Amino acid sequence: MQRLIRNDLRLYPYKFEKGQHLTEQMRTSRLKKCKELKALTRGDKLDQIFFTDEKMFTVEPLQNAQNQRRLLPEGSPRAVNAEEFIFHSP
Repeated sequence: MQRLIRNDLRLYPYKFEKGQHLTEQMRTSRLKKCKELKALTRGDKLDQIFFTDEKMFTVEPLQNAQNQRRLLPEGSPRAVNAEEFIFHSP
């Protein structure tokens, strides 16, 4: 089977790559929040920053990157397996 895929179909197995799917609105929102946080750390307002130990997560099965491959022609750009995370705004 492996010989048929590589020699006849000229396809090669590539591993999935993880990443986040960010829209332009999400990018600008993150940049704005980072600039605000950076501005808070400049002055003596550092003691007013409140960090929590909360974590956003989704209940999805973990992917085993060793077992999941994508068959693509040799030299083609590897598509990023972007996982979409939903962040809830207050």
